[in-house]
Amino acid sequence: MAKRKFTGPKTLDVRLNDGGTRTLTGERIFSEPWNPPVNSIGPVWQSPGPLTNIEVLELDRLPEHLLVLGVVMSLEFAQAYRRFGSR
Repeated sequence: MAKRKFTGPKTLDVRLNDGGTRTLTGERIFSEPWNPPVNSIGPVWQSPGPLTNIEVLELDRLPEHLLVLGVVMSLEFAQAYRRFGSR
C-alpha cells in the first residue's frame, strides 16, 4: 500500500513505488482503508484477522460471522455478506 499523508484540508501527498511523490488535491479525497487496532479484542478474535476491502473480496469461503468496521464501503460489504448468508 502506498504511503500517504494529508498536508492540507484538500491536499494529499502520496509516496510512489518508484520513490517519487505525487501531490493530489480535490474537493473530497478518499484514501485507502484504515486498519483499526482490532487485535485488542483479545481471544475472541480468530483467524483470518482484520481484512481490508481488497482481502474481503478474495475470501475463498463464506464466513459464518463477520464484524464490519468503517463507513460507506464497509456498509456495502456488510450488506452484501449478510445477503450471502453471513451473520
